Amino acid sequence: MRKLLLDVAPFRVYPPVAGAHHAVYYADEAVSKYWDVFLFTTGVRKDTVRLIPRPQTKVINDHFTEYSYSSASVIPLNIMTRQGAGIPQVYASGYLAWSRPKVLAGKVEECDVIQVQSPWQVSYMNRINIMKKPLVFVAHNVEARLWEKFKAKGKMSSYRAWIMNEVSRQERDAVEMVDSVIAVSDMDREMFIEIYGVKEDKITVIPWGVDVNKYCICSMDEKEKAKEALGLSGKTVVLFTGAHYEPNVEAVRTILDMVGEFGPDTLFLIVGRVGDAFKDVSLPNVMFTGFVDDPLRYFAAADVGINPMLSGGGMHLKMLEYLSSGLPVVTTELGARGLRKPWEDYMLISDMKGFSPALHSILHDAEQREHYGAMGRKVAEDSYSWDKVAGDRIKLYERLLSV
Repeated sequence: MRKLLLDVAPFRVYPPVAGAHHAVYYADEAVSKYWDVFLFTTGVRKDTVRLIPRPQTKVINDHFTEYSYSSASVIPLNIMTRQGAGIPQVYASGYLAWSRPKVLAGKVEECDVIQVQSPWQVSYMNRINIMKKPLVFVAHNVEARLWEKFKAKGKMSSYRAWIMNEVSRQERDAVEMVDSVIAVSDMDREMFIEIYGVKEDKITVIPWGVDVNKYCICSMDEKEKAKEALGLSGKTVVLFTGAHYEPNVEAVRTILDMVGEFGPDTLFLIVGRVGDAFKDVSLPNVMFTGFVDDPLRYFAAADVGINPMLSGGGMHLKMLEYLSSGLPVVTTELGARGLRKPWEDYMLISDMKGFSPALHSILHDAEQREHYGAMGRKVAEDSYSWDKVAGDRIKLYERLLSV
């Protein structure tokens, strides 16, 4: 008889468009090959909003269902804490405590394991977990470090100071309440231990995965056709992808600072909602696409993928997408976190001082590009399938059930 995983997330997942959606959706889809999965999500999204918000059920497959709990009362909180708004979802447990969804309570009784995505809903799930089912917290980031940007901006309002304290409190409570924490990188694991004193055996590192069948290495002819379709014929295309998320915005700023060091034949292609932060920017060798439904055509047109990250936590799905597409990659050490070492075997690692020279080097060396592209694809295939993610998670669930 199949076991049941109840997964809880503070954002609607289907259809997956942003990195966080992909991280939840594809992991749960892979787990559903072996366990039944009931994904309970809250909130609304621009691409799924209805005139009269109400719960919606989406059957992904026979063993995987998303139940999106939405009501008019949650919209103000959803707007205030949406990605790019600058406020984390610290109200998520409070909303659930106020609305007390009956479907969620029923699934808590029915399930074998409860999993919560990010710390914001752990408190409520722990409260209603009367039967003390194994409770797992999936840490997409170390939130306390991620939101330290408030401090970096100088004097904070009393509200922002409260937000900072609430982030740390909820994350600390989450790691204490749960039976196990899933971190996506060794770096995050070490930070949890350092900041909150979490016992080492309570944290398991399970990176994100990627659908290696979705992304593929394009031949030169296919790449030229993809460029032609986008009006980029004759250009060497440098790709960066990302959502409207402060570390991505910071990375794009560094890209804009370096574009003047490259000739007119090099085109920096910025794909995704991160471009919303740069609507007033117009440069001859920079193209912002904004949100796109089909990013694959942009990967097909790219010659190099870059990830000049200076802040943030967790693991970047864009890196796995670059590698799966056979793109040679230039990144910082922070941008490579969560990926297996030695990094230098399959991508170029540079600090920001050397980033532009490293990019110049790989753009002018076809043999180097081919080597890194092939090696990166192999790493993605060997180590980062969603089936491997599912297998590692199920081993954790089974171990918790055996205690």
